[in-house]
Amino acid sequence: MLPWRPTTPTRSRWPRTSWRTRCGWPAARHQAAPQEDGRDIEAWKEKGVALRAFFYIFGTHLFAGLIWLLFHVGQHANK
Repeated sequence: MLPWRPTTPTRSRWPRTSWRTRCGWPAARHQAAPQEDGRDIEAWKEKGVALRAFFYIFGTHLFAGLIWLLFHVGQHANK
């Protein structure tokens, strides 16, 4: 195994670690990440869900408006 590769798997999202920790750097060279409690994680997830819902709703309305515009232009086209 190459010396720069971590010895533990890095696919886990929690707890988050810095790239230095994942690459096997000594812990003394960087500051440890602050511990997150469950409330911070839940608030972050709620913000993500709200943002995603906003973009889905906005994108759906934008697509519907484009389709409406195409039908409107097609109806008034010289045939």
